[in-house]
Amino acid sequence: MPSLVVNVASHCGFTDCHYTSLMKLSQSYLGEKLNIILFPCNQFGNQEPGTMEEIQAFIRSNYPGDYILFNKVDVVGENADPVFDFLSDSADKEPTWNFWKYLVASDGTVIDGWGPWVSVEDIEQYLVAATQMSSRDEL
Repeated sequence: MPSLVVNVASHCGFTDCHYTSLMKLSQSYLGEKLNIILFPCNQFGNQEPGTMEEIQAFIRSNYPGDYILFNKVDVVGENADPVFDFLSDSADKEPTWNFWKYLVASDGTVIDGWGPWVSVEDIEQYLVAATQMSSRDEL
């Protein structure tokens, strides 16, 4: 199953628009065919200062959805999580702020990455294509 991997923050100017879009995606037909993987990150503007329990409660109460929530990580620099090293290297795009999105095909190939100025709705065609490729591969 393809995955949309996002570095998230609870107190960012992009928080509401991106979490609302991720929640809608999770509740749509695409959400059943796509993993939505969230990595909280406090590297950009200290906008994710809470504990994991606080982050989980924030998401659950404000933007409920079927997400896979990982522990808080660094996404750039020498302490970057290996997942983000892989995503950044594969897409040749490194996060410069919160809500970077990477689309990963079901075979693990990184399809592309987008910054926070690109909405989930803007990349819907790529999400649809990735889920269709995944469905064909499963036949």
